This record gives sequence, structure tokens and C-alpha cells, in this order.
Amino acid sequence: MIISVDTGKTMYSTLTVVAICRVIAICKQCLACTRKLAHTRLSVRNIVNEISIPTARGTESFDSFVTTNSGVIHAFVDNYQRNYGSVHLHVRVDAIFTREVEDGLLQRIPAFFSTPVYDIDCTQQLDLQSVAADMPAQADHWKSRGSGFVLVRISKFVLCISKYRPLHGSTYIPTSPWLSKKKCVVKVINFDSKCFVWSVLTALHPAEHN
Repeated sequence: MIISVDTGKTMYSTLTVVAICRVIAICKQCLACTRKLAHTRLSVRNIVNEISIPTARGTESFDSFVTTNSGVIHAFVDNYQRNYGSVHLHVRVDAIFTREVEDGLLQRIPAFFSTPVYDIDCTQQLDLQSVAADMPAQADHWKSRGSGFVLVRISKFVLCISKYRPLHGSTYIPTSPWLSKKKCVVKVINFDSKCFVWSVLTALHPAEHN
């Protein structure tokens, strides 16, 4: 039997396939890759971080991978959320798909997927079930166009985490001198985080003396 890999141009004999199968069997017995640590890349000032989760376990499907590595994923996300307060998160996944073509040949190609951006803060945690459901949906949509490919394994799973500051109320900030000298702005001096409320009340109930 002759097997074609990748683009169908590279051909392997039966003896070569047997040798490859033996190497795979030895690799499964070794499992040294399961002891690899997650790799992290940082941008300038740690604003954007990429964490590559090892893909040695549970790579046969998106659901099994997310379930198997849920503890590791949550640990990283919770750590960044504690350090930054609020973070944006999206997941990038590289996967290998195969299909059988003419004459029993096997064609293999890579595919790339990405989730929507999730907002993570102290009140909103990461929903891994949503991540696990989004990836198969994208893969099914990709396969629905008649490709006939079947997922073989996940080759890369990357968490992209970036720091962000959501809009929220703040406390009193002094007006710039060039603006306050014009005597055209009424600004309430408050000692809480309800600046917007005070500004609305000031407009509804103007003070007789400022």
C-alpha cells in the first residue's frame, strides 16, 4: 500500500509506514511531551500575552482537549485576571485534518481557528463550555463546504490575553487651569465614584452660588 501525506505529492512505501508506526508507538510509551510546560510570549510592557498550552493530551477532539486541560487554562486566566483586574481573551487553535482521496491515498492539511474575544473580570469568568462549543462549530462549518476532512489532532492551542481597562465611574479630578479660568464649567467636588450622577443632578438643580 502507498500512502500520500500533506499535499499528496510525497509518497511512502509500506516499509516506511511500518517504521513510522513503530516510532509513534515508542513516542506513546515515552510521553515526554506531556511533561512540557506551557510556553508564554510577552509583548512590550506585558500588555499582550500568548500562552501555548501543551498539546500532548486529549488532542483527538476540541471537547476532550478543553476538558483535559481545563485546570491549566483556568489557572493561567485567573492569574492574569488577578494581576490586571480585567483582561480580554481569545483562543487560537491549529489543527490537522485528513481525508481519503483517489486510489486510497491520504491527504493531510492544517486548519486554523479563533474564538471571539471574551471579557474576563472579577464578575465575569471564562466559560470553557462556550470555547469547547465554538471550536467544533467552526470546524463543522469548514467541513460543510464539501471538504470531507476529519480532525486528526490539535497541534497548537494558544491563549491570547491582553490587559484592558473598561469604562467606569471615577472620583473627582481637578479641572485644567486653562479651562477653569474661563468660568464656563461647573464641576462638582465629590469624594466618591459617582461623578456622572453629580453632574446630572447639578444640571437638573443648578446652584445659586458656585
